Amino acid sequence: MVLKVGSIDERDMLVGAAPDTFFFTAHYKDHPMVLMRPEKLDLEWAHANLVRVWREQASKRVLKAYDEGAQLQPRRSRRRPTGR
Repeated sequence: MVLKVGSIDERDMLVGAAPDTFFFTAHYKDHPMVLMRPEKLDLEWAHANLVRVWREQASKRVLKAYDEGAQLQPRRSRRRPTGR
């Protein structure tokens, strides 16, 4: 299972602290990604990590709506139709 984490330093800390759970291959060495053995999955940790990493990437508009529990409506495209 591949999970995105906040940084390469965080990934290295996870691998160092729990090498029986987390690891990475050469393919991921330059990316903030960590491999996790599925049988070691901690659902609470995985959920908290997913939300934290998502929040770091989400727009302010989406974060505000999420925090307020609102249902988001898709943004309309600003492009004009091409007539195709």
